[in-house]
Amino acid sequence: MPTYRLPDPDLKYRIEDDKFQLLSSYGTPETIVPKGFISDGNSAPWWARIVFPRYGKDLPACIVHDWCYGGELSRKRSDQLLRKNMRRLGINPVKAWVMYLALRVGGRGHYSRRQEQNLSDVMEPTK
Repeated sequence: MPTYRLPDPDLKYRIEDDKFQLLSSYGTPETIVPKGFISDGNSAPWWARIVFPRYGKDLPACIVHDWCYGGELSRKRSDQLLRKNMRRLGINPVKAWVMYLALRVGGRGHYSRRQEQNLSDVMEPTK
């Protein structure tokens, strides 16, 4: 397991849209997610939520992944970083590998939509 551990993000839950917003920038060795970024957590399909809940221990890795899908990194590199960050959070390597494979198979549409979206659409000033 990697020695670097992801820190806990400073978040605000937004009940109106069931999402989390960063109250301060969130950094990893690979990238910095800016303050105000909004994430929907783990975007797994409904039938996979038993294994991959929307907001679980992997939430910090999912926030970074959502940011990277917005244009910070290529799709493949974003998916690889999610797997690496899940391991940094102490998540079982098999679970991290399954999540990675699921993203490689089913993440193309989400990545394409995020590429078309302006990042300002997923950023709001914090209150």
